[in-house]
Amino acid sequence: MPKIATTTLLALQDELPKIASIADWVTTASNVVHGPAGKKALGLAGALGGHASAVGAGLGALYKGYKGYSDARDQGADVTGALGHGAAGALGGAASGSLVGGIAGAGVGGAIGHLHPDAAAVEKLRGALSTEKSWTGSLGRFGQRQMHGLTGWKPEQGLESIRGGSWAAEKALADLGKAGAGDKAKAQAQKVIDLEKQMQAHNLTNVPGIATALAGKNPGVSRGKALRSMVSHQWSAASPGQKAMVASMTALPLLPLLSASGRDSANAGEQTGGALGGTAGALVGSALPFYAQGKVMQAGTYVGGKLGKGVDWMRGKHRSLPDDRDQQGMDGQNYPGERIPMSAGSNGVMQ
Repeated sequence: MPKIATTTLLALQDELPKIASIADWVTTASNVVHGPAGKKALGLAGALGGHASAVGAGLGALYKGYKGYSDARDQGADVTGALGHGAAGALGGAASGSLVGGIAGAGVGGAIGHLHPDAAAVEKLRGALSTEKSWTGSLGRFGQRQMHGLTGWKPEQGLESIRGGSWAAEKALADLGKAGAGDKAKAQAQKVIDLEKQMQAHNLTNVPGIATALAGKNPGVSRGKALRSMVSHQWSAASPGQKAMVASMTALPLLPLLSASGRDSANAGEQTGGALGGTAGALVGSALPFYAQGKVMQAGTYVGGKLGKGVDWMRGKHRSLPDDRDQQGMDGQNYPGERIPMSAGSNGVMQ
């Protein structure tokens, strides 16, 4: 069963191109990644998508929150209970609204950027949506980081200009200097900066680049070297809390396999494979921004679950489960389908 973890890493090379299919389509249709028109289209798409995502989250939270509260009151709930329903609805509405708003905003931004004849004007608008002079600029930078993660696009000024890449690590080193930290802490911070720059040099900060590396088609980086870089980045760039999370997510799925009853339970392979696959996805996407890393972890969960399901079939322990389950095991434990990006590279905060 532990072989599922390493097998999943290689199986991901078939799943990652599916995640990057939108980038492939846009590249073919508009020459996005390499052509000047495409570059300005993707930049503006990311910037406007970040702003629209925030608007969508707000509107979705308001709508679903009010609907949850109203429905609960109609069913006889008191004010306190209805507020609880409303809060739960607001959380779901924010998530769905953010996704819809981001996609819509990116579409509008991409269309404007591609069709507008003046590249300088488009770049000026992208800069205005990403400005450091206003807190709203963080929304544009956030969206552009996600665009880089999904398509490989990056601004001519480098990822650090949108606070991606080694920006956070360099800021951390500067803060240590201001605080009078010791040489050991500064050396560790410099190590993280070097790792971030190495991941950029190997083109492992976006899904198309990772897919190319895992397929062994990156002429400058072998598959083994790419995997070693990912492991080193995941571990060395992570905070102690993130390291503990990685360790627990790797170890916990294996605990049921230590007992005979756990090994003989129905769907143990599928559940264990899915959990290990999600962890493998986090490792592969250690330098990806928030949204892209989440998608890679989902892909890892899917691939690992399918591999584990095959093991269950071979040992005659597979049991069909409802399609709408939240990956609930036969022992009553829940294995959530969504996994939260855990690495330092995911950079999920607005900055």
